[in-house]
Amino acid sequence: MHKLFPLLVLLFSCGETEQTSEEVESKIRGIQAPIEATETAVIMDSISKELQVTSNSFSHKVIQGENGWGYEIYKDDVMMIRQLHIPSVPGINGFETEEKATITANYILNEVEKGNFPPTVNKDILDSLQVL
Repeated sequence: MHKLFPLLVLLFSCGETEQTSEEVESKIRGIQAPIEATETAVIMDSISKELQVTSNSFSHKVIQGENGWGYEIYKDDVMMIRQLHIPSVPGINGFETEEKATITANYILNEVEKGNFPPTVNKDILDSLQVL
């Protein structure tokens, strides 16, 4: 982040600061503004997207519990989910294999990265993943 700060300062100091009221109004109404007025906005948008991807660093870890395999989902270094049993299945049994826990963890990780929190999973999804 601190490496991007000089770039941001440079972008704002070199960009055009004057915009006609027509250009500003076209941005507000969602009409494509002239290229000159949007160059800085496009660059800033791409930087913003890059920062979002960097800040959404999710990962998973497969663990073996007393009753089988489970998983943990992390955002950066903070554990957000600890699942030691098969979700949506009655009982406290974990997955039979590390591979099945990994497949499910990848599915849950994908859902979390999409912004679905808390993520949900049901028997049909688990069947389609072939982990039951």
